[in-house]
Amino acid sequence: MTKIQHATEDLRKFLLVAAVVFAYGAYNVHSYGLQHGLSVTVLTWAFFVFGTPIADAGFLIAFPVRLITGFKMLYTQLIVWVVAALAVAAYVINSPSVFSSTPLLELFYKILVTPWPLWLILALSAVGTYVSVRFDDNIYDVAASKNKKAQLSASHKKLYLMLGLFVFTFALYALLLSLTNIHIKVF
Repeated sequence: MTKIQHATEDLRKFLLVAAVVFAYGAYNVHSYGLQHGLSVTVLTWAFFVFGTPIADAGFLIAFPVRLITGFKMLYTQLIVWVVAALAVAAYVINSPSVFSSTPLLELFYKILVTPWPLWLILALSAVGTYVSVRFDDNIYDVAASKNKKAQLSASHKKLYLMLGLFVFTFALYALLLSLTNIHIKVF
């Protein structure tokens, strides 16, 4: 696959994820009205920034920034965390009732206002997201490298270590959810 084909495929994946987020936002605006619907969408995005141990919500911003500018996804993710933290703080202080809109936001609010032990979920999520972003940055660097074999062999052990740390973090996350009796219904 050429570099242009790879970039085109990555762009398609990003556009698919962006379309899902846009559709979710449109659904929320339709269901709750403009202001409340946008609030639900922003808080749901913030939950995926803080409450999951992968760089899923940050990927919406970090990946296109990396493709266009070459700016490392790790740095973009740090900016995403700051923006999400400011949004969450504003809603917790000014409009906590928005958190009662969906079961996911109710769970997020419970995590936010219960420091022990639920903030461990936020800590594990931060570790998992960090490892995930570093892993993605390394894979992108290898794919973009002119000397792929040298780049891959130099970062091979590092990639396996990060993948192992991610799996370990995800397992601890699942254990913590189980121990705190938090059940996330997928369907």
